[in-house]
Amino acid sequence: MPRLPRIERIGLHHVLDRGVEKRNIFLDDGDNQKFIRLIEEMKIQFNFEVLVYCLMGNHYHLLVRINEVNLSLIMKQLNHAYTLYFNRKYGRVGTLWQGRYTEKYVHDEKYLEVLMKYIEQNPIRAGFCSRIGEYPWASALTKTSGLGIDELRLLAEFRDTQFRKPAPPFQPVTRRPLVEYLNNVDRNQGILTAVRAGYMQIEIAKALNLSNACISRIVRSKTVGA
Repeated sequence: MPRLPRIERIGLHHVLDRGVEKRNIFLDDGDNQKFIRLIEEMKIQFNFEVLVYCLMGNHYHLLVRINEVNLSLIMKQLNHAYTLYFNRKYGRVGTLWQGRYTEKYVHDEKYLEVLMKYIEQNPIRAGFCSRIGEYPWASALTKTSGLGIDELRLLAEFRDTQFRKPAPPFQPVTRRPLVEYLNNVDRNQGILTAVRAGYMQIEIAKALNLSNACISRIVRSKTVGA
């Protein structure tokens, strides 16, 4: 049976993905750091924020706010980039993930509060630490003493945007043929626009007869300079 397309909406989403056969996907601190760096790069590239996160041995949780209808694109690029890194580092091939990521839309304020605590208490339930804030690869927003001014402001913004205004309607995701992006007078800008429209870097590299590493450098240089 074919998989149904995802219907997306702007706002807060809880995202979860797990390693294939429940295998570990974060084997050392370097892996956790790499995953976080990829998120930081893509936050600029795809215009989203991460409010809460937790990286466990064989899965991760993210509470993200998307400002465009592009969650599927973000997750596809994030998981693909991390898979390339992981396979290259550990000399493996094939998929790293158990399946499509799981996603739930945050529909009200109470659910938001429960969800934040649930995500940040994952390491405690797993026996990695005894209290929120001790585990290095998880946020600590629900620990009152750990809330800074910027975090409080960000949380207030999310609540105001998410729950004080009518939810935006569902929107379909559309994109033009790849060649139309790559024919841009500024080729590098065309590459970045194609990535943001949902094309994989490996597809773009093949179309331009360039290496995937070259496309990655172009995308990084354009997003950093944005």
